[in-house]
Amino acid sequence: MGCTKETRMCTWGKIAPLESCCIEHLKVLTQYTHNLFQEYAIPYWIDFGSLLGMYREKGIIVHDTDVDLGVEVKYNNKISSLAARIEADGYLLDSSNSEFVQRIYVSKKNQLHLDIFLYQKNGHILESRFKAAHDFLYEYIAPLGKIECWGHEFFAPNDITRFLAMRYGPDYMTPRKHYKGPVRRETHDGEDLI
Repeated sequence: MGCTKETRMCTWGKIAPLESCCIEHLKVLTQYTHNLFQEYAIPYWIDFGSLLGMYREKGIIVHDTDVDLGVEVKYNNKISSLAARIEADGYLLDSSNSEFVQRIYVSKKNQLHLDIFLYQKNGHILESRFKAAHDFLYEYIAPLGKIECWGHEFFAPNDITRFLAMRYGPDYMTPRKHYKGPVRRETHDGEDLI
């Protein structure tokens, strides 16, 4: 049967793959957000497991439940100002944690969503407003690169393989059952920040 915007999302988790309807909702939501951010000149990049999935799996990782984007915090107010537009387009913007992350839901009823993680530029580092372990070099997104998935191009770090190795370790192409978080944070000369 499948879920719709008017129903709750399908019951799924880390054991079972996403239902095709859930994947389709996330695809449409990602393309919608890409188009919206292009229209309002908000630079973004696909981040975290979403980038890993698009690169390694050519889609969503089986156990992933959302899509992750990164945006510089200087665009946060602009994103918040789009709440009425997003609602008029049939989605829901949740800014309740907008200091760290904003979230666009498929609908109030269907809780599939896209997370927009916020980063603050500090010299040559982009510092995560959410978690310090997510900091990375600004050079990864200056300039932005692109990744193709689902027949569309999305913005991504300019050196995806290096970025994924930084986030997930050199074996990022091998799926892991119990991922514990980013492996390292680099400085401009390749040394660990930690």
